[in-house]
Amino acid sequence: MKFAHLADIHIGAWRDDKLKEINLLTFEKAIDDIIAREVDFIIISGDIFHVNVPDLDSVKRVVLKLNEAKKLGISIYVVYGSHDYSPNSTSIIDILVAGDLLTRVMDAYIKDDMVKLRCVMDEKTGAKLCGISGRSYSMERDYYEILDRESLEAWKGFRIFVLHSAINEIKPLSAAYDAGVQRSYLPRGFDYYAGGHVHEYLQDDHTDFGRVAYPGTLFGSSFSDLENVANGMKRGYIIVEFNDTIKKVSFIETTHPKIEFHHIHGDNKTSRELSETLRNLVDEVEPMDKIMLLKVDGILTLGLVSDINWNEIREKLMEKGPEFVYINRRGLSTRETPEIKVQGESVSEIESKVLTESLKGFILPRSYPDETQRWVESQFKGDKGLNLASKLLEVLKTEKQEGETNIDFEERVRKEVFQVLPRRTLN
Repeated sequence: MKFAHLADIHIGAWRDDKLKEINLLTFEKAIDDIIAREVDFIIISGDIFHVNVPDLDSVKRVVLKLNEAKKLGISIYVVYGSHDYSPNSTSIIDILVAGDLLTRVMDAYIKDDMVKLRCVMDEKTGAKLCGISGRSYSMERDYYEILDRESLEAWKGFRIFVLHSAINEIKPLSAAYDAGVQRSYLPRGFDYYAGGHVHEYLQDDHTDFGRVAYPGTLFGSSFSDLENVANGMKRGYIIVEFNDTIKKVSFIETTHPKIEFHHIHGDNKTSRELSETLRNLVDEVEPMDKIMLLKVDGILTLGLVSDINWNEIREKLMEKGPEFVYINRRGLSTRETPEIKVQGESVSEIESKVLTESLKGFILPRSYPDETQRWVESQFKGDKGLNLASKLLEVLKTEKQEGETNIDFEERVRKEVFQVLPRRTLN
């Protein structure tokens, strides 16, 4: 006998159409392969979908694929994940359960201030399944603390516990942020603990507990997931062969477009130098049919992040035929302006001193033409610059007049600002 164990599919996680399609195709191919391996049943340990009410086009494709397995007599057992669980409304999982496509294994009730679980028996194999669903912010931990473990440990036969929680003693670094559950909260002696929520393949054998396994995610739901794949982390699902006990556990790797990841450091570079580094990278890479990920971070010594033409870099990469390009520049910044401290007898004197000190550090990025540089110097430096900054400050102090709408107020301030700003005559 055998079953498939998968988790964290996160259908609907991607906004980009190409990544959304890759995620759906990865799921569909995995189910096709699982069917071809003639499994007796399938366990999905939460987060089939990324939200509890996903877009219906994606739901339709998932339903069609699950229905193929169901028609062949392959039962599919699930728990909620932290994403597809909803405390206040009907989840898409509830609808698929009501339509007899899925069987939820968390059948719980409260008695004597304890959470008690009823088992679900797979008719074909006799395996007994129970579990605890995931909830947002790992709130399912409350269930584990009052779980009646003793009654579960008394069950006989081949037993599977399905969970959507990290286990603190064995969770990998990729899940270090997660507030998981203690291993001691699990019922002891089950043959297999089918884990979900950890996006990394993981197996652990413990004398008192048995085989704990996390298949990880099939494709991924974040760019961190994709970076991990580019750095060698495998994606896939698990096939378990068993009789009275587990005979073999196999990890089956899924296929998807190759992911290429480049980490570019902007420290000790100007915006112009970093632009040149990025252009050179674009010339060197061969991203055809790949998912291209660029991570750019660091602190620029001169110039602004906005000085770099990010759209041009992305377009030039797209011309080379990748499946998708993503540039992560959240960690890139410009060196902070030093804190200015001044003293004065009046507000106007303090304002004047602050503006004077601030204008000393006013530098136009080198990417602008020399002629523009000279014009800016003449208008925004020295006494002329101080006079201009003072006038702008006064305009921006303007208060909204009684009876004036927000739109009229903004338009009035905008006109006054343009009246103060110097105009450059172009030859």
